[in-house]
Amino acid sequence: MNKRFFIPAIMASFIFSLTIAGSVLADTAPIPPSTAIEPVVAENNLKIQGTLYQVIRKGEDEIFDRLDLLSRMERNIQASKLTSDQKTALDSLIEGQINGLKSLASKMVAETDLTAATADYDSIYADYRVYAVFVPEIHHLTNFDRLTDYLAGFKAIFAKAQARLDIAKAKGRKVAAQQRALSNAEALAPAIEGKIDDTYAKVAAMKPSDYPVLSRSAIISANFANKDIHRQINLLRALLKKTALK
Repeated sequence: MNKRFFIPAIMASFIFSLTIAGSVLADTAPIPPSTAIEPVVAENNLKIQGTLYQVIRKGEDEIFDRLDLLSRMERNIQASKLTSDQKTALDSLIEGQINGLKSLASKMVAETDLTAATADYDSIYADYRVYAVFVPEIHHLTNFDRLTDYLAGFKAIFAKAQARLDIAKAKGRKVAAQQRALSNAEALAPAIEGKIDDTYAKVAAMKPSDYPVLSRSAIISANFANKDIHRQINLLRALLKKTALK
């Protein structure tokens, strides 16, 4: 667990020293900050230094909140039933955010100029947009990965249904209606897959600078696409039920 503390300083001139302390992350407990600042404030510059310290402290807290959330997202993905490749791809995106935020924290706590520290603070939003852009992006990408895996399971079902109809047809049974339903289902599956891939690509292309108009538009479109994909999957399931022999 990180600790922040003031180290008394006895110096006549402007001194502000900042250090970074590491921490150990535990899966079963809230993730503590991975860095902490320990400012040394010169008594005769308390007002000026305090303003700088407040900017750094606020920025650090906001970064730690985001690191906590990102680390929990990473653990949830690892615990999911996604494929190894899907987990690796999503983890790579999250790790990029984590590493970038850690670097920003290191830079910010080393600042001795209020303007520079403020610019670092602004970067939390301008360059990352974790809550408004990145989290919804990962949420949708994870969801579309799950839908892709679910849809892939239908291929085996198609093969079994076709084999069953072939056997019935060879025995002289009428299976025209069932065959038509199966053919429609097999034609619908690639269309659903294409919808998933197209929406996935659009969501993955989101970036912090898209906020607010473009990112919101992309998220809303993804929400509508998700509903449409689920509707088509339900239709696919209904078609497969019609392949059953009576």
